[in-house]
Amino acid sequence: LRLGIRMVQLRMTTPLITRIHGGMVAGRWVTDQAANIVMLVPGIYKVAWTEPTGTDVALDFVPNEKKLNGTIFFPKWVEEYPEITVTYQNEHIDL
Repeated sequence: LRLGIRMVQLRMTTPLITRIHGGMVAGRWVTDQAANIVMLVPGIYKVAWTEPTGTDVALDFVPNEKKLNGTIFFPKWVEEYPEITVTYQNEHIDL
């Protein structure tokens, strides 16, 4: 399954603020998302979290080179009904 997520906007603080700008859940916006942020080696960071929807995200950042690599695992119900999650999530799910 290729999701076509073109851009993820992310502030490197915790809790996170995330917005999805492309792909099947374009328009999803989450604030106050707890996450694990670690420096793997100088200049390379891993950010990982599980959303209340059950979506798991793991992203690796190399900010000095403007590179991002990651994986997002969506639950089956999000794949089948992505429009349910395309909203400001905090208004609909207790965090």
